[in-house]
Amino acid sequence: MDGLLKMRLLALSLTISLGVTLATAQQKPALIPDTRGREFIFAFPSNYDIPDALFVHIGGLSDGNTKVEVTVPALDFERVINITNTNVSRVDIPVEAVCTGNGFQNTTVLIRSSKDVNVQAMNTKDKSIDGFLVIPADVLGTEYIVPSYTTVGTEKSQFTITAKSDLTTVTITSEQELAYGTTLYTAGQDIMFGLQGGQTIQFQSKIDLSGTGITSDKPIAVLSGSTCAVVPQKTSRCDHIVEMIPPVNTWGKRFSLQPLMNRESGYIFRLYAARNNTVVKVSGATVRLERQGQFVELNQLAEFPLGINADKPILLVQYAKGIQTDGVGDPFMTIIPPIEQYLNGIVTFATFDQSGLTNISSYAAISVTSPSLFTASLNDVTVLAEEPDVTVNGGMFSFGADRTVALSAGSHVVANFMPHGLFSVIIYGFGQGVAYGLPTGYNLRKLTCSSKDPQTGAVKEFDCPIEEESQIGPRAGAQGSMCPPRMPQCGGNPIPCMPGQPCWPGQTPWMPGLANRPSQIWIPMPKRPSRDPLPEGQAGGQIPANLAPPPLIPLYPGQKKLPRPLLPLHQQTCFPPTAIISAVVGSFTSMFVLMLLVIFTILCSQYWISPSKKRKR
Repeated sequence: MDGLLKMRLLALSLTISLGVTLATAQQKPALIPDTRGREFIFAFPSNYDIPDALFVHIGGLSDGNTKVEVTVPALDFERVINITNTNVSRVDIPVEAVCTGNGFQNTTVLIRSSKDVNVQAMNTKDKSIDGFLVIPADVLGTEYIVPSYTTVGTEKSQFTITAKSDLTTVTITSEQELAYGTTLYTAGQDIMFGLQGGQTIQFQSKIDLSGTGITSDKPIAVLSGSTCAVVPQKTSRCDHIVEMIPPVNTWGKRFSLQPLMNRESGYIFRLYAARNNTVVKVSGATVRLERQGQFVELNQLAEFPLGINADKPILLVQYAKGIQTDGVGDPFMTIIPPIEQYLNGIVTFATFDQSGLTNISSYAAISVTSPSLFTASLNDVTVLAEEPDVTVNGGMFSFGADRTVALSAGSHVVANFMPHGLFSVIIYGFGQGVAYGLPTGYNLRKLTCSSKDPQTGAVKEFDCPIEEESQIGPRAGAQGSMCPPRMPQCGGNPIPCMPGQPCWPGQTPWMPGLANRPSQIWIPMPKRPSRDPLPEGQAGGQIPANLAPPPLIPLYPGQKKLPRPLLPLHQQTCFPPTAIISAVVGSFTSMFVLMLLVIFTILCSQYWISPSKKRKR
């Protein structure tokens, strides 16, 4: 019987160990979404003329090789490159991939990689350039508000929409009259249409389209700006401006805005309201935005950072002024990430150094708000080498620091691996009559959540609970081994093959027939109730917080249960054995293991008992 007791205790111990393993796996915190990713889908909006060049800078984020595939399916264009460690590689894209005019476009760009990467895109024409940070496909959203600016002459304010999935319904509510084909839509009128996966549409207007609302039933990518904008208004020289817009539910309330280096004329910035009746404090001054999509434009001349606070989410956009204001640069437009979306880990990027024969001087505006102010580094050199002046503007934050540094030509790395070491970096550059600017990376947490009253159907919005950082550096998997694209045997989800190319066994084509798909006739869809939102945890949804595991089962009667400090007080009670067993065998794998253990225990007990029975005979 001693042998049988030992085997039973062993089986019970293995069961408990399995339960602990499963509980630990279930307790793994959710990843924080950000602008570093492995799949990107977007399109280049129009410049004032056919660009001289379109290209992307793709930066590695981990040791070893990262394999990257850049394609424009409608043009049968494909490039495959290998990025070593944290280097940045440039991939030129055919200029035919730029959008032109109003309507459907065959210009969608797709980027896939074996590990997480940073992607910055540039649309260049002599004396008219700008770039944007590309947002990964897995963190695209379903609600956007367009920032743009005043145009000049025949130039256009514009935005592009690219669908991630087939049968995507899009609704546009313009703040201005918006013409398409032979139809003129008045301000506030809804325009509804459908997009297939990988399809892009562009809207243009001579009137500033800032504040236009865009919603969809599936995630979409939205870029906006102008073919050539004049900043400030009523000036003569213009420049191409563009940005990829973050979803509204990721907008924040707290900002640190830095001045532009070597610009004596200062800069322009706009505050865009996500919701009605928004109150904003700009270094103590109060600004009120009464309706969703409304914006206010402010001219900042002083050469010191601004602290901005709002009671509801807003989008902050900074605009560089034209060369006629101080003899330097030209307009650009850049998103300023909120402090709530500063990120941890590493970002890689490269400067843009020349437009035609014009040389460009580049800068990095680095903002740090962290208990570890001196751990952020640029190319392995500490950004803040001495005690900074503490920035406290309107109670924005209790500590922080901002610094702008000149950049040498080429690739750069900004890193902060300390826990809670958060930062933001805006890169920009000026030449004679030319400029560019864009963020290098930020988190895309879902900051605004909502609930619907089952009785009245009223929707109430509230601040989403913020979870702790789940890891240091890029998202999980970025350090994993490289898996060549389109190879299903590498594990995980294989990358689909492109149109017209052979597929590996088990591989499915991506966007079948897109290259041969004719331009669709634009017909607004009739109004109908919107579809249900995507389930939580799917693309566009928010991964729910993981629950704490149940306490361990006692090893024998009378033994005290192990302490579980993660559990709420009302859950810190003994669980009955049946509840513990049900929790442990919640998966098929654990059930199978338990069955083997039981069979093994019975066989062993019969083996040890049978000799004693034979002796009694």
